Amino acid sequence: MTAGMRSIRSFLSCLVPSLGLVAACTTTATPLQVHRDQPDVDDTHFDCTGTWPGVANPCEAPWSAEPYALALDAGDGAIEVWLGRAPMTVDGGETKVRIDLELDGNGAIASATAIATTTPPALLGDIETTDAIGGSITPVEVSTAPGGRNAGTFELEFPWGTISGSYDTIVP
Repeated sequence: MTAGMRSIRSFLSCLVPSLGLVAACTTTATPLQVHRDQPDVDDTHFDCTGTWPGVANPCEAPWSAEPYALALDAGDGAIEVWLGRAPMTVDGGETKVRIDLELDGNGAIASATAIATTTPPALLGDIETTDAIGGSITPVEVSTAPGGRNAGTFELEFPWGTISGSYDTIVP
């Protein structure tokens, strides 16, 4: 999936057709800095600051939940890394973070952006979408292969708070 297609999908995900609502959205994310050092990463953990939208975010939930990182091949040399908590609520109000990685011809990260989405009740789409306004990512491993490892550290800034930590899609 190209960056343009993801921008369109991000915009369309802001529509909540069954409620006739359109959330405040932007379609241009601030690029993240991509660092090339190699930190040790062997788990998934997050630290958050600020007042996040929703009743749950990747750092905490009012029920027993564990942090997760899930990487999906988005096609055309792109990877989506999702950060959240599991199990998730079906009542809505959960905020998740997606880091979009664009790869170059050698499989290295050429660019990265991030977005946070908050779900409405019954998971009818996204009720709020917010682009990161700054931050960085330091990849350890990048893979588009099914079951391949995606791992690294990150620091993301949103208008209402920050999230930092590490992600590893394969935990020993």
